[in-house]
Amino acid sequence: MQAVAGVGEFRIIDPPRVSPRPVTPNRPVLLPLGLLAALAAGLAVCFAATRIRPTFYDGKSLRGATGLPVLGTVSTVADPMRRRGKQRQAVAFLLGLGTLISVYAAGFAALMLVSVRAV
Repeated sequence: MQAVAGVGEFRIIDPPRVSPRPVTPNRPVLLPLGLLAALAAGLAVCFAATRIRPTFYDGKSLRGATGLPVLGTVSTVADPMRRRGKQRQAVAFLLGLGTLISVYAAGFAALMLVSVRAV
C-alpha cells in the first residue's frame, strides 16, 4: 500500500468480530417442531392407510359401504389369550412411546449442555 502512491488511503473503521448469536436455525425450537412434524406425518400415513384399505367389523357396515349383500360373517371369540395379547401390544406401544420421549429428552438435554458450554 505504501509503495503505490496516489491510489487511495484505506482505514479500518470497524474491526471484524464474531457475532454472539449463532447463524444456524434456533435448535431448541427446531427440534421439537421436527418431532411434532414426524409424529403428525406418521399419524397422517396411518389415517391414509385406513382410508385406502378400510376394515369392517360387522356385516352391516360392509353391506352399507359396498351395497352388496353379505352372505355370512366370521366372528372372533374374545378368549383370555387374545386379551392378554392385546394387553401386551398396548404395553409394548406405551413402552416404545416412552422410550421415544426419553431418548428425545436426553438428546435435547445433551444438546443444551453442549450449546451452553460452547458459549
